[in-house]
Amino acid sequence: MAVHLVLIACLAAPPNTCQEIPLPEVISEDVVSCVGKAKVKSEEWQSQHKDYLVIATKCAKEEGSATTPPSPSE
Repeated sequence: MAVHLVLIACLAAPPNTCQEIPLPEVISEDVVSCVGKAKVKSEEWQSQHKDYLVIATKCAKEEGSATTPPSPSE
């Protein structure tokens, strides 16, 4: 199951709007690995985007990576 990092960041100046910002380049095999990378990757992103303030991170399943359970045999 592929998992990617998503930042929740707000503009540092008014209107201080917040948004989720996916980082598609940060892909992990599982949530534990993603969480382990989150602090470093969010700090790197923050240093390159001074107009924003990262307030949280989350790890989300990559769309289309969910597996479909097998159908019952008839």
